[in-house]
This record gives sequence, structure tokens and C-alpha cells, in this order.
Amino acid sequence: MQFKHPEILYALLLLLIPIFIHLFQLRRFQKVPFTNVAFLKKVNMQTRKSSTLKKWLTLMARLLALACLVFAFAQPVSTDKSTIDQEQELVIYIDNSFSMQARGGQGPLLERSLNQLFAGIEGEGRLSYFTNDRSRKDISYVDFRNEVLQINHSPAQLNSDQWMLKAKQLFTDNTTTNKRLVLISDFQDAQQPNIDSTFQVIAVPLRPVSTNNIKIDSVYVVANTSETISLEVLTSAQLPTEAPISVSLSDKGQLLTKTTAALDESTQSKIRFELDANQGVSGMISLSDALLEFDNRMFFTLNPADTTSVFAINQGDPAYINDLFDGSSYRLTIQNLQELDYGILDDQNMIVLNGLEQIPASLRDALLDLSQKGTGICIVPGQNIGLQSYNQLLAGLSLPRLDTLVEQETRLTRIEFGHPLFEQVFEREVANFQYPIFQKHYSTLGGSPTVLRLENGSPLLSGIDGNYLFSAPLDRAVTNFKGSPIIVPVFLNMAKESLPLPHLYYQVGKEQSFAVKANLGPDRVLTLADSLASFIPRQQVQLNRVALQTRDLPDRDGIYQLLSREDTLAQVAYNYPRIEGLLYYENPEDWGGVTTRSDIDEVFEFLSETNAIQSFWKWFAIFALIFLLIEMLILKFYR
Repeated sequence: MQFKHPEILYALLLLLIPIFIHLFQLRRFQKVPFTNVAFLKKVNMQTRKSSTLKKWLTLMARLLALACLVFAFAQPVSTDKSTIDQEQELVIYIDNSFSMQARGGQGPLLERSLNQLFAGIEGEGRLSYFTNDRSRKDISYVDFRNEVLQINHSPAQLNSDQWMLKAKQLFTDNTTTNKRLVLISDFQDAQQPNIDSTFQVIAVPLRPVSTNNIKIDSVYVVANTSETISLEVLTSAQLPTEAPISVSLSDKGQLLTKTTAALDESTQSKIRFELDANQGVSGMISLSDALLEFDNRMFFTLNPADTTSVFAINQGDPAYINDLFDGSSYRLTIQNLQELDYGILDDQNMIVLNGLEQIPASLRDALLDLSQKGTGICIVPGQNIGLQSYNQLLAGLSLPRLDTLVEQETRLTRIEFGHPLFEQVFEREVANFQYPIFQKHYSTLGGSPTVLRLENGSPLLSGIDGNYLFSAPLDRAVTNFKGSPIIVPVFLNMAKESLPLPHLYYQVGKEQSFAVKANLGPDRVLTLADSLASFIPRQQVQLNRVALQTRDLPDRDGIYQLLSREDTLAQVAYNYPRIEGLLYYENPEDWGGVTTRSDIDEVFEFLSETNAIQSFWKWFAIFALIFLLIEMLILKFYR
């Protein structure tokens, strides 16, 4: 027991006054003569004993009454010594990740937690709290109640060490305060944090009633022809599911088709949809699953194919270039070096140097400038070239330098299937491919990612990010490469890479980059917008296209319009990451230095008990009145 006003206890010294009065009070008895005093002496002795006992009982009642009165004014309390001696600091972490959409015994985990926090926080204190995407420091309980029900789910996630770091930032530097961190989470795939000894950690692990989540993992193109595009949808569940799952495909909110996914024997299922290749699609694939909502849908876009401008500067046979880029998706221009119009180079997406013997300095400087602005450069050397003029350009493009001409028959034997140029070209690595033969090739110096390699180990095709070099001429007298099927994906993907159009979809919260064909005037920028909000992404104007980057925005999934003022240039889809759809949980009871509670209400009870100050002054006041009443009864009725 402790006292709020211990200095009042000095008043207990006043108890000496009634003691002195009772001890030194002298009574004088008057003597009365009487004939026979034997009986009276006996009565007198009994009266004296009774008077003495009454005096002691009265003294005790008065002392107890005065003592209780002094204790009442000193205000005795009972509490944890740290609570009364130290200030209290409370920080609450509220996990608002998508896995908290799962349903517990009393509803969705996050909603139930927020309601319990709203109802359980009482008093006039202050606290700090943080979620995966925001934090608030040193706010009142009233402000916390006003804000807590406004917390929404976020695609962001914090790991265990980030909890500790964030909490340490929200606590003060005062070493005398009693600090407590409350973690409210499902602890999905969490690791034991590095516990900071300066504060107490209380964990509230939340669990859903079911962990068999069904989700859409990905959507990708498996076949693309001039007429149709085949999409494949990968769905999965954590456990086999007996009932078939309905999967729908819609475009701009209109249902196009519906099918089912069978997950009764396997936890994964693939579904294929066929779409018209000549029409743009703002699509959404959805399924019905009551456990988690965020991974039940996936947005994607298929924008109408744009034309890619290809410019060939020719001194060799241009027939294969005509055959490769003969289609509505490409605008091909071929000019001889002697008739080259430098004025139209700026409008090209890809430039092919086909069989040039020399590269003039003026062309070299123009190509280096265009490469810096994003134009793709493909170099196919001739049979008799000026190595110096070539190597000056190659050095500027960070490509290998050409050395001596090796006149020895060799074969293309290796394809680097992992190179970005062959993304989605091969379903698997081909072993029995009919590889083309080369009668001669140039040896190379320097390094660059290799795309195709000859059997003697020399690179045939090197480069990345739009700039590529063949180390051998492609004339029919030198090779049968022009008749090989490998030439088609090589050159067409070079052209596609020079104008990287938006993918089917991008991931929210991750840095993404793409480019669109656009000619922007001065002081004009592109905007990404949906029906709720708009923002200006990072962008860089590169000749006749604009390269864009997004990261923190958008922060919601959906389909966004890429706008140039009122004109829609393209549609871009964003989806939330799928990692939280895997419902695997850690148990914080196994972590050292962490106290666990099964419910938020238990946390408030625990905090209330440890912070509670039980006051006893009312009881001492009541006891003072009782002892005064006892004294009055003794004086009146005790004989």
C-alpha cells in the first residue's frame, strides 16, 4: 500500500494527545462516612474496575477513529510500484494487410479488431499507433477512437524487425517511462523479431476459422496470332476443394464468358480464354471465394497493337528485312547509305544497319544520340568492313568490339533461353533444333549479354535493352540463317523491345516502367487516372515516345487510363501482390520476450490491472465513523 499524500501521516502524532489525557486524568473520590463500609468497599472496587475498562475501550475507539481519519486524508492506494512511479507509454501496431480480410469466429479479423479497440480504449490518456501504411504519434484516446474505425486494408506489409524499428521511433527517449508495445496481427509468415529490452511486447495472434484460400495467381498470354490471343489463368487453393470454382471473364464490366476450375485432385488449375486480337480489352477475371477478397479478381489490359517504326540503312540484301516487317504492326522504311535522309531518323523506334562497309562519323554521332533517347539499334556487319568505324560506334553503344574475320565453317549451337529477347517465345528449352551454319564470322572483344552463341564459343548475337550486334554477315553466301525459324523471334522481339508497351498488368507497390508512343507538346504531361483519382507518374520524353515509371502510386488495383489531356493513349492494369494469399501463420507464443493474449479485450484487462490505482480512503473514512459510533455506544450504554 502506498499513499498519495504521505506527509499527512505525521498527523498520527496527534494520537498522543488522547493517550496523555486518558493516562494522566486523575479522579478525586469524596469520602462519605458510613456505619458499615464492608459491603460498600466491595462495590467501590467493582466500580473502579468497570470505570478503568470503559476508559480503555473509549481510548481505543477514539485512537482508531482518529487514525482512520488521518489515513483517509493521506489517501492510501494499492498499485504496481512502477505504475505510480513511472509515466506510461503505449504503442499499438494494427496489421491491416490483406490477410486480415480472413474471417474469424466473430467476423473479418481486421474489422473485429478495430471494433474492439474502439470499444475498449477508455480514459484520458495518450498513445501512439501504426499500421502497415501510416503512423500517428502521441494522440489522445479520443482522437484514436475517431481514427481507428477509418483504417482500411493496405497492400503494404511490415516484417517483424520493422515492427520493432517503427515502435522504437514512436516511443520517447525517456528511460524512466514504462513502455508497452501491443502487436495485433495474424503473424502471417512472420519471423521472431529482435526484441528491444527497453519496452514490453504484448502480442495478440488472430486466426481465421479456415485457411483454405482459393485465389487467382496470374494471367499470361500463351498464344498470339493475327486473329486471336489465348490467355491462360492460373488458380490455386491451399487444399483440394471438392466443388468446382466458377471463374468469370468480363470486359469493361460486361460479362464475356464463364467457366469452372477443378481443384478437387490438385491445388492448381489452368483455364484458357480466347480473345479477339484486333480489339482492345479492359478485362477482369474473377472467382467466388469467401475467405479473402483481394485475390479473387485480377485486372488486365490488351491495348490495340500500335505500329512500330523500323528504319533499315542498307548496303546488303534487304529482302529478309522486307519479309520480317511486312505487316500492319510495322512501318518499314529502307534507304541506302548514300541516299540517307537524316531528318526522319528521329521518328524511328528501331534502326537496322544492314551490311554497311563503313559507318560515317555523322551517322555514328546521330545513332549514339538516338540510342540515348531510347531508339533501338541493330547492327549486321558486311563482309568487308572498316573495323575502326564500327568499333567507335560499338564502344558508344556498350557492345563488343569486332576483331578479325574468321573464315571457318561453324554452327549456331546455343540459344540463351533466359535472355529477355526470348521471353515467352519458347515453352521449354529446345534440344533438337535445326541450327543454321556460318561460313565466316568476326571474333569479338569485350563483354555484353550473349543471345546466340556459335559452337566454337564465340558470340553470334550480343546485346540488351534495344542495342544488338551480330558478329557475322547475314548474306546468303555466308549463312542460311535467313531461312532459319529463329530469325523471326529475334528481329521481331528487337522491334517490340524498342517500344515496350504495357504488359497485361503490373503490381501495385512495385517499381514498374513502360513506354507509349506519343508526341507531346511543350508543358504537356501524361496522367494515369481511374474513376476515383488521378496522378502524374514519372515520365521522360524520348523522341516519339514517352517512358513512364510508377511505384508508390497507384495504391489500388484496377484499370487506369493513360491520358494526354482528354485523349486516352493506353490502358494500364494494376493488381495487388498475391503473396498474402498463402495463409501460413507463426505463433508468437514460441518467441522469447513476448507476452501473448488471446483477445484484445484481455489486453485492456491486463493494462487496466497493471495500471489500476485502487484507492482506500473511503473505507478508512467509513471505519472512522464506525469507531466514533462505537465510542458513543460505549459512553452511553456501558456501565
